[in-house]
Amino acid sequence: MEEKMEQLESTEITSETGSILGKFKDAQALLDAYNNLQSDYTKKCQALSALQKNLKENEDENPSPESEKEELSSEDRIKLLQDYVYNNSDLRDKLLAKYFDDIILPKSPKLIGSDRGSDTVISPVSRPKSLEDAERIVKDMLK
Repeated sequence: MEEKMEQLESTEITSETGSILGKFKDAQALLDAYNNLQSDYTKKCQALSALQKNLKENEDENPSPESEKEELSSEDRIKLLQDYVYNNSDLRDKLLAKYFDDIILPKSPKLIGSDRGSDTVISPVSRPKSLEDAERIVKDMLK
């Protein structure tokens, strides 16, 4: 360690901008700062490790509510639907009305800038009348 200290002191370059050691006066000040930094880093790592261990212990003791949820069996689901959905005429009517609206009245997809309610425009499909037309169409598609 002392060899390194002497080597640092011997390579210390002082110029108009400062020394190679930066803001430290000498190699000993740099070493002291490094040791303090290493000590603080070790303490922080130990604190982090303790917090992680504590968190894991708390999770083991108190599982999250999501893990306590029980899956409903298919029989329970059917009973739930019968009790609260099928027998509720208002809810049933709303669900059926929405379902029939979606089936009977298909809506055109929204286009960019279609705030004014414009519909899609379909261009006629060009069908080849000969082998040369088919070749031209394929070449146009591959460009």
